[in-house]
Amino acid sequence: MEGDYRPEHLFALRQSLVGYRFYQKLLFEVDQELERSIRDLPRAAGAPEQMPPRTKTCIYQRAGNEPAFDLKAELFRIAGVDLTDVPGISTITAHTILMEVARDVAVPQCLCFRILAWALP
Repeated sequence: MEGDYRPEHLFALRQSLVGYRFYQKLLFEVDQELERSIRDLPRAAGAPEQMPPRTKTCIYQRAGNEPAFDLKAELFRIAGVDLTDVPGISTITAHTILMEVARDVAVPQCLCFRILAWALP
């Protein structure tokens, strides 16, 4: 490669690389803690062992900010339903809804009232 490899540029590049690797390590630790916390939550009553086939027509694409473990399967275990099968709901959105609003989404009326109470001022 050809270029201008001045010492101050190489120093800044090394510092950036060290910072990037440090933050990647921190994010990995956050993912591990999140996985531990989610595994402690109980399985939904009457939840099937395996997820049903998807009905969404779009292909699922993993987002760059999703945790390193299978968050979608854990959310299904906790909720008993696949919230990501709803159009416009990603795994991260389903996680937010489940953790902020209600864990008992198998009862639609319960979820609707809690979402309204949460969303409306």
